[in-house]
Amino acid sequence: MGASVPEPVARCISMDTQDEPTRAPSPEPLAEPNAHTERAPPELPPLPPLAHPPRVQTVYERAATPRRPPPSLSEASVLVFGANDCAQLGCGREMGDAVSAPVLVDARGVCSVGFGACHSAWLTVDGEVLTVGANDHGQCGLGAQVEELLTPRLLEAFSTKPVAQLSVGASHSAAVTREGELITWGESSHGQCGHGEGTDVDVRKPRVVQALRGQVVVSCVACGGEFTALCTTAAEVFTVGMGRFGALGHGDLADRALPARVLDLLAVPVLAVAAGERHCVALTHNGEAISWGWGVHGQLGLAELAPVALAPTGEAPSARGSGGGKAARQTAERALEAQPTPRVVIALKGTKLRAVACGGAHTLFLAHGADGGHADMDAAPALVLACGKNDAGQLGVGDTAERRTPAPVAMPAGARAAPIGGIAAGSEHSTLWLTDGRVYVWGGGRLGELGLFVNAAEAACALEPRELPVAPISGRTGHVLVCAGARSTAVLVAPGDATGTTSSAPRGVAEPTARFESAVEVEALARGAVGQPALDALARRAGAVFASPALLNASFARAAGAASAAGAESERSAELERAYVALIQTHSRSSVVLHALRQSVGEVLARLEEVVERERARTPAPAASGGGGGGSGAGTSRGGAAPPPPAATMQCSKGRSTVPTIPASASGGVRALVRQPSLALHVTGGLPSSAFACRALISVLQSPIMADSRLTSDELPRAGKLVRSLDSGALGLLVVALRSLEPSIFGARIVRALRSRFAELLQSRADAHTWSEEGDSRQAHVLALLALAREANELEPESVGRTHIPRREFCIDWLGERADLPLQYAGWVQGGGGFNVCNFPWLLPVGAKAQLLRVEASIRMQTEVARAVQQIYAPLTSAEQPATGAPGEPVLGAKPAGAARAGSGGSDGGGGASEQEPRLPSHFEKLNPYFVLEVRRSLLVQDTLRAIGSSSTRLLLRPLKVFFVGEPAIDEGGVAKEFFQLLVDALFREDFGMFEYNQATRRFWFRQQAGLAEGAEPQAEFFLVGLALGLALHNGQILDLRFPPALFRKLLNLPVGAAQLADVDPDLARGLEQLRAFDGDVESTFCADFTVTEVAFGHAHSIELKPNGATLPVTNANRDEYTELVTRHRLNGSCAVQFSAFQRGFLLMCDGAALSFVTPDELEELVCGEPHLDFKALQASAQYDGFRSDSAVVGWFWEVVHSLTSPEQAMLLQFATGSDRAPVGGLGKLRFVLQRTGPDSMALPVAHTCFNMLSMPEYTSRAKLRDRLLIAIANAEGFGLQ
Repeated sequence: MGASVPEPVARCISMDTQDEPTRAPSPEPLAEPNAHTERAPPELPPLPPLAHPPRVQTVYERAATPRRPPPSLSEASVLVFGANDCAQLGCGREMGDAVSAPVLVDARGVCSVGFGACHSAWLTVDGEVLTVGANDHGQCGLGAQVEELLTPRLLEAFSTKPVAQLSVGASHSAAVTREGELITWGESSHGQCGHGEGTDVDVRKPRVVQALRGQVVVSCVACGGEFTALCTTAAEVFTVGMGRFGALGHGDLADRALPARVLDLLAVPVLAVAAGERHCVALTHNGEAISWGWGVHGQLGLAELAPVALAPTGEAPSARGSGGGKAARQTAERALEAQPTPRVVIALKGTKLRAVACGGAHTLFLAHGADGGHADMDAAPALVLACGKNDAGQLGVGDTAERRTPAPVAMPAGARAAPIGGIAAGSEHSTLWLTDGRVYVWGGGRLGELGLFVNAAEAACALEPRELPVAPISGRTGHVLVCAGARSTAVLVAPGDATGTTSSAPRGVAEPTARFESAVEVEALARGAVGQPALDALARRAGAVFASPALLNASFARAAGAASAAGAESERSAELERAYVALIQTHSRSSVVLHALRQSVGEVLARLEEVVERERARTPAPAASGGGGGGSGAGTSRGGAAPPPPAATMQCSKGRSTVPTIPASASGGVRALVRQPSLALHVTGGLPSSAFACRALISVLQSPIMADSRLTSDELPRAGKLVRSLDSGALGLLVVALRSLEPSIFGARIVRALRSRFAELLQSRADAHTWSEEGDSRQAHVLALLALAREANELEPESVGRTHIPRREFCIDWLGERADLPLQYAGWVQGGGGFNVCNFPWLLPVGAKAQLLRVEASIRMQTEVARAVQQIYAPLTSAEQPATGAPGEPVLGAKPAGAARAGSGGSDGGGGASEQEPRLPSHFEKLNPYFVLEVRRSLLVQDTLRAIGSSSTRLLLRPLKVFFVGEPAIDEGGVAKEFFQLLVDALFREDFGMFEYNQATRRFWFRQQAGLAEGAEPQAEFFLVGLALGLALHNGQILDLRFPPALFRKLLNLPVGAAQLADVDPDLARGLEQLRAFDGDVESTFCADFTVTEVAFGHAHSIELKPNGATLPVTNANRDEYTELVTRHRLNGSCAVQFSAFQRGFLLMCDGAALSFVTPDELEELVCGEPHLDFKALQASAQYDGFRSDSAVVGWFWEVVHSLTSPEQAMLLQFATGSDRAPVGGLGKLRFVLQRTGPDSMALPVAHTCFNMLSMPEYTSRAKLRDRLLIAIANAEGFGLQ
């Protein structure tokens, strides 16, 4: 005998309905024999006649007083067939070297059999281990005195260490005790027994692996050809042995003599592992497969193998120094064939796996069918898939061609009548069994491993599954378990009800992992933890789970009823939230659980840092390229001008570094990830570490204790530092994971916690707005997390313009008040160092942004004022520098804007002939430091457009002063307020014809091109209207504009679509939605083509949406394109000329860099103010001049104000301040003064709109005050000097 070419072995792992492995019944809880357990097992039917009748063999001699094994498996019978050249079948040598028909052996009590190349090991339900076959390397564990065992012999080494699961390699074996220890024996030429350097090449007696003892609790083990893989209760994977083919998963081809943790799986919730001859597959708790090792035949299920980067000297020497010259010569070849880094089998993404079995060079996958979410997984349809080598038909696909990705096994029709119980694989053969007791085999059968042939000479191969025609199996209802390995097979048949599922070999300790199943379980444990011992036990378990990224990911698994992956993650976050709350509430009884959670945060972050560091070592991050500082809107001016520095960059005194963000070029891909999370694996090339690490990090950030700096002072900055070291691909995954959280959890647990901690760190500094990243990394790290959360919030997967939570959740209100905004803006423009809020405008409330816009406008005004003053005092006699110094050309060129069309624009409808026409600014008046606008009330629009059309941009940028012809008022702000209010009212009148009003939305939109009056000059007029509105914003005036939100998105060059159509044309939006949802024949029902009709002045105009649209009918196939084109035309095409001119005029005044700070909603608020009027807030902030706040007349005044109707309150605000809109931030931000003008009289209240002041006598009654006030606000137009 020899082991020159070790035969492959097969190991099978499986999952039950709750994603946990099926385990062997543990003997401890069994009661004494009773009437139910002592009844004799039913007799097996006789075997059909065979050419060589099977001889019943006694497998082993039991102890003198045997313990009674548990029912079912204890009464099982074992059928063996296949290779028997070393008596490894346990039936002696009498049956020959190849047993081609099943042999029934007396093996009651055996629950699992493992086959190696020349030996086998048998596990009983009592935890005893027997071995049989060759022992040249000590693989039978009996020492050197025995070369071969013809009958199985009990290993005394396990008399005090009952075994829960065992596995057999080519010439070595491994067993997991019920206490979670790993014991190995046999050949260890490559260190596969895991006892370290300096040990014997052959470990001839079972020995505990000391490197793992006391460090981990092993849950399962799988032996490959010359390596060993194991999984722990912490869901971690260790490997040891030959690494020549990448089967250890450490990213190289070096051997390991001691078990080493697979760092790429550190955050992956691995349930169990399966090992083939040279490859390995891990099964996760959520039913995914991760493979690594030799993949030349496609046995890894990966479409392509990633290139392996090796050291220049080739592979590292093996643990034993073997494989010298030959291994070095084959390094390049193996590098192309091996995949030493674990990768997710992307082809199976979305398929929930129940079991995986690895053969010599092929792999089987048992997956739930389409009804994978069925409550009873065993009753759901199942599917077997296979990939890899197929020269003997071991894939069962009907041919002998290899499959690089999993392909369905050709199941016979009869095999679909019952659920699949499990799968197993040998060197070149495969098998599955059904819960009704039937067994199917396929693949190579040269040595009888299929059990289908009477004579070995007849054995060839079965290309498709064939039922094993043996009476004890096919003619009997009972539990069946098949164990296959190398070229041998064992079938365990036990009597009993066949309704349950029997999986593969039982494995592991009582609990495969220490995870939490659900929040319900945690809540029950928390309620039941009454005494201190129970609380201590709960603390230990909670500490273990929340300290392990893998266990965190394994806990609170996806809900089966979720409609999508994003929905499942949302439900998982809700489960996790309930669990956190239940655990923290135990603090009222004892602090041990809270202390355990607090400690676990640091531990889990340390493990995640290992994962990230390994990723960085494998793929060095590219050099930083500026990019977006947390994705702030300040990257470029959406109006066309770019701000001076990149808004994303935090510039320090010694260089610059960036807050992590998703590059703009990749934003589309991240949005695609939100719609289809399975694409995440393509982003990372199938590497599982990044995706699972991001998921674990989100679970940590969701912890309520992270928001309490008293409990976790350093953990949030530490997590931020970790995030800042991620590459763009991992950042994208993290953004997607954040976006998938329930909005309430995302806002409360993530955003508010980060915002509060960042604000707390800033408030602890006297120079909150000048810190540098280098010296204040804690603030920078937390800001990095907050910026990433904002990236997630800004993703728009379904509709343009919708955020996950309101943007104001990211704002720090006091930051705008404490930071010196003028200084901040100046520093930002000059590119100064230190923290600058202008780099992160999303931190600022809208009021602070309004202040920044005013700062920018003030700078521009002061520049123009200084230029005007300089021109006034310039030498007047110099011919080369004339005193006139024209400050620029008119905005409309040499041709001033003419009067508006006849009959439009007047505020009172009367003729203006009696009023003197206001003069255009003279040359000298253009040197005035103010832009003086003189208009007539009766011809307000014409005078305004004429004046601004003939003025230069420089002149318009100066502070505005408005004068009404014939009125002696001095404009200190109040006159301008009324002017803009009257101007807006006139511009949007129906007879002016520029905008159309929608009764349903009560909003205006641009009149379509066909509806404009003949002879109109739409570009000039809309340009001037936009310019007037920009002039109002430039001067800090609030306008009562009734535009839909789509306008403000378009002004900032943001896209508009179906989400905004309802605000512009709700009838059209409703009709298009009905068209999309219609389930009949669209063409015959709607009779539409790719045209739209616009009606104007009694004439219909047909417009084609695409070339030859009039001849193209709308059908079910192209209706989505039609609705998109109609929407695009209504929002863009039909008003393209008008809006383009309008936008140019608006941005002529407001195209500063500060405009890029605002969002569309904020721009609308800045232009229009707040329509909601909170007079209680105004009362709280009001000031008094001559009155005391507690005087009777003040009380009466506010009683009258609160009793007014909403229109009357708006009129009062218009009367007192010149505008019926609240400023940014609400009426509480308005400086309102109530002034006493003298004792009681019949005088009406007087408003000083320039100073927001209302003056009135000290009336003697509430009724009189109300009467006088209502008269005043009802007659409030015009100005006069008092």
